[in-house]
Amino acid sequence: MAGVTDYAFRKMCIRCGAEYTVSEMVSAKAIHYRDLKTARLARIRADELPMAIQIFGSEPEIMAEAAELLEKGTYRGCISEAVPSAVDINM
Repeated sequence: MAGVTDYAFRKMCIRCGAEYTVSEMVSAKAIHYRDLKTARLARIRADELPMAIQIFGSEPEIMAEAAELLEKGTYRGCISEAVPSAVDINM
């Protein structure tokens, strides 16, 4: 669902009764390197909770770092109103 499950799509799903939404896939490596475009994908607004951020990658240390940064809301440029309810690891 990359390129589809953006904020507008998630809000539409919530209006149609979804109780939980998931972000587009976010690259753990891009989070590691503090990519600004990725920060925009990882942004969470309070009105879309509960919501999970889905991350992908192949390096366990980088995956763990990305999950921790997203969970704390400390990712560069990620001006989130809220932190994710879950971090989903795409396998």
